[in-house]
Amino acid sequence: MLQVTGHEGLVALAQAARYPGFVGKDAASLITVIDDQHALLMATLANEDLSIRLFGQSLVVRWHDLLGAAWVDTVLGAPLTNKIECRTSFLVGLPFRQATWTRVSAFDDETVQRYWRCANPWLPTEVSSEELTYAVEHLIENDRAFDAMRLIGLHLDLAAPGLLVRMRQSNDTVDGRMG
Repeated sequence: MLQVTGHEGLVALAQAARYPGFVGKDAASLITVIDDQHALLMATLANEDLSIRLFGQSLVVRWHDLLGAAWVDTVLGAPLTNKIECRTSFLVGLPFRQATWTRVSAFDDETVQRYWRCANPWLPTEVSSEELTYAVEHLIENDRAFDAMRLIGLHLDLAAPGLLVRMRQSNDTVDGRMG
């Protein structure tokens, strides 16, 4: 299909699909030329259509899985980083781990804030206490206390007592704003 309809056909398929992420996962395995990857990311990551954006993020997920951090180093530059929407969507497609957070912190404050407001907070079982604390604190700072609480609940054995107190203080603040 890609050879017949090009990137436009692939984007149209993702837009029509019930699960655009699956289309992206499968398509990423077929698209191996960096210039083609770059063009597809530019066409999808800042798109206003959520299905197309999810398709683009799933491409990032799969290419990162297949090609690793070296691929990210190659692709994550201009013109992809010229648009805040593109760079944020790209960063959200990377694993929710310290290596990604280090990349995120190298960008401007608006990108950092957008990342933490959009990121899917999920950590694997082998997460460290430091990573959990870092993630929870940044989620709280970006008005995502509920997501932070859920993350702590998944890794309660790693949560430092001070983190639980901070979580409670954050919930009091949220409750105070609502009342």
